[in-house]
Amino acid sequence: ISAMSMGWLRRAAGWSRCDSPLRLHLMTDSGLAREGVPETEVAAAASLVLDRWPIWSLDGLYTHWCCPYDSGEMRRSREVFDAAVSVVQALRQARRSEGGGGHFLVHASSSSTALYDADYDLLRMGGLVFGDPIDMADAAGGRFRLPGPHRTLLWKSYLADIFLAKAGSRFARCNEEVSCRAGPKY
Repeated sequence: ISAMSMGWLRRAAGWSRCDSPLRLHLMTDSGLAREGVPETEVAAAASLVLDRWPIWSLDGLYTHWCCPYDSGEMRRSREVFDAAVSVVQALRQARRSEGGGGHFLVHASSSSTALYDADYDLLRMGGLVFGDPIDMADAAGGRFRLPGPHRTLLWKSYLADIFLAKAGSRFARCNEEVSCRAGPKY
């Protein structure tokens, strides 16, 4: 479940307890200014979630980078998010015995994150494969436009399958003759 604000976390703290931990991904605002916990509240929000172990589990941290057409803002978004990742990972490390040591996924979007050498667990792509023409800037400040009609997919695409990845799931298919132990693991 996405946790996008301290207000949401405070309200959710009053919910009835589930049979298993409520698995939360904390969204941080790294500059887009439309959703996510502000950078000044990241430590407090992560601590609130970690304090509620074993009722809650902090399973991820994510953001939506700002301004793909402005390389300066993209670099700033990355710096803000990377700082948030460091803060949350330090809090989780300090609480390893209290539920802070489980699986943790760091992810970001917009498509342009792929142009800035982001080394996260997941980059959510959108504008590069869907949607209208988009103006972008690469990490060196070079500007370019991606034309909509030449994209890979259209919004008319449909989902063929939905898969809930549980800890230990493998995304690679293995044949009977090859051991799956070396495959990608969630």
